[in-house]
Amino acid sequence: MMKTITQQLKALSADGRVKNVIICDFQPYGADACQNCDGMGKVYVWLLTDGPFDNPPGGKKVGHWINGKWWTGNLFGDTCPVCKGSGKNGKV
Repeated sequence: MMKTITQQLKALSADGRVKNVIICDFQPYGADACQNCDGMGKVYVWLLTDGPFDNPPGGKKVGHWINGKWWTGNLFGDTCPVCKGSGKNGKV
């Protein structure tokens, strides 16, 4: 399923330094969980700004292993635009 993100996350994703955007998936939290946020009430994206690298990044950067390469970036989250933060079946 294609996930819907907020305008704020779209704007952050459009930053010229962002090389790749990964929308986070989670194990759905219950049978009535919103399919967009998996019941979390928030949608999270990794905005990857450096990479791909063959080796894990050093220093204080957090590395992410994606498709056989290492990336670094930041995690951002915002209220799910489908369920408005309730985490339930796309309903408030």
